[in-house]
Amino acid sequence: MYTSDDLLRDIKAQVLEHYGVSGDLVLDLARPWGAVKVPASGADLKVTEYPRDGLANVINIGCKVTVGEQTVGEWNVTLKARLWQEVWVASTRLERGRDLDESVVNVQKVDILQNRNALLGSDEKLSGYQLAQNVNAGAPLMKRDVVGKPVIRKNQIVEAVIRRGALSITVKAQALENGAPKALIRMRNLDSKREFNAQVLNESQVNVVF
Repeated sequence: MYTSDDLLRDIKAQVLEHYGVSGDLVLDLARPWGAVKVPASGADLKVTEYPRDGLANVINIGCKVTVGEQTVGEWNVTLKARLWQEVWVASTRLERGRDLDESVVNVQKVDILQNRNALLGSDEKLSGYQLAQNVNAGAPLMKRDVVGKPVIRKNQIVEAVIRRGALSITVKAQALENGAPKALIRMRNLDSKREFNAQVLNESQVNVVF
């Protein structure tokens, strides 16, 4: 017999591989599914259709079970899905502009399919981030809650590198806003007073963007 437990086990393995996700995926049948009698051992399930919009709380899966070259049956199965992953959760109220570190957060497992916003996984290093908005105690940190920590501050004088092919020129410029690595910020040439955009390279250099 090929049971519902067999069905869920085999679908789970293929869904995890197809979407390349990590964490603890829990699948339950939305409707009862009876065991299927198979002519011999070695039944093999193949998922034939995945949800077009990716994983969600409720998904429809197309599948078929074969034994050797013989098809035992084909079904469309509705499943309830939960994907548990470890994420950073605020241990206290966090204020906008604060630099993040592990002293103000805890690790908790949450069902990320319940949250439409991308969460900040516990494998993400916090040292390079600061808060872009307030976060209440007990709330999971979302990627939209954080920004890269500035390495260049507003009004700081840095070197602006202008590249034209093999030619490279460096001028002094004033930052008109904070900037994290790779961020685009407004700058002002100290000599000409002209403003321009530049990409932050490090704490003392930006690359002029034309």
